[in-house]
Amino acid sequence: MEVDPPAALDYATEVDVAHRIGVSVVPITLPWSTLEPAAPDGGTSEIDTSLFADLAAVYATRPVALLISIPLVDTASVLAPPDLAPQLTSGALAFDDATVIARYEKLLDALFVTLGSNVKVPYLLVANEENIYLASKPDSQWTALANFYASIKSYLGTHEPSVTVGMNLSFGGLLDATQKAKLTTLFAASPDVFVSYYLGDNGFGAASSTTVAADIDNMIGFAGARPVILKEFGYATGTTDHDAAGQLAFITDFFQAWDAHAAQIPMATISRMFDGVPSDCATEAGQFVDGGNAEFATFLCTLGVRTVDDVPKPAWARLVDAASRRKF
Repeated sequence: MEVDPPAALDYATEVDVAHRIGVSVVPITLPWSTLEPAAPDGGTSEIDTSLFADLAAVYATRPVALLISIPLVDTASVLAPPDLAPQLTSGALAFDDATVIARYEKLLDALFVTLGSNVKVPYLLVANEENIYLASKPDSQWTALANFYASIKSYLGTHEPSVTVGMNLSFGGLLDATQKAKLTTLFAASPDVFVSYYLGDNGFGAASSTTVAADIDNMIGFAGARPVILKEFGYATGTTDHDAAGQLAFITDFFQAWDAHAAQIPMATISRMFDGVPSDCATEAGQFVDGGNAEFATFLCTLGVRTVDDVPKPAWARLVDAASRRKF
């Protein structure tokens, strides 16, 4: 579950709340641009490990693992350090350039040294919803990202062999024949398929899903025999034609669909635990499109299974019951 408490609540306490209802993995997104805000100085990396230390302080003493995402490409933008991002965005520097790969490897070294052996990281993602970003980009950028992924996968295979390295696709790409063909190539070397899935439209007018069961079948069909990991999985209660009753049905339908594919779906992440603060959601929406998008801001703000005031929505009780019945 994505644990995202409002400022009035304590993060570590809410991680414990999530764990008590069966949550065993929490996703964490760490923008590379924040972790390494400047170019190396005299050969010394300018990596800020404070966020890594904060994670260690919470998770080293808890039986909850982390799915860590440090995306080079994230949905609508490149999140590389500011000295690299403009060239990567323009295409002047390729995603698989040796400099980019070396810088990212040093970042991962710092991550795992700081976290230590008591923090479990079964998954690390190097790209998130990359098919949205790459949709209008030339094939060379799809290839370069695939090469970047392969390099990092090989590197961690040697240095952190217990970590599964992946990329996370946006489900809408599987509904578009052109994108699906490119995703097939992009994921050819990936042993797992990570997917972001939200029932219904988010306000951008993209292709909408149909039903949870049919959409899960679609993911399984794309993955073949590979595991499918739902990196984001949610239903916003505040967008057009969506409400709390719909979210309740979504959770119900999901667990039924999951039961049908339990052997192939080892993990699903509920997005999110809490609704957001409207001003924060508007700012987040503005990071995806100039001037923001009111419907998308509402989408982001109402994904929680608890309100921003920590009041459970009907889906919370269903989630707790469903997890308990399955001995999570």
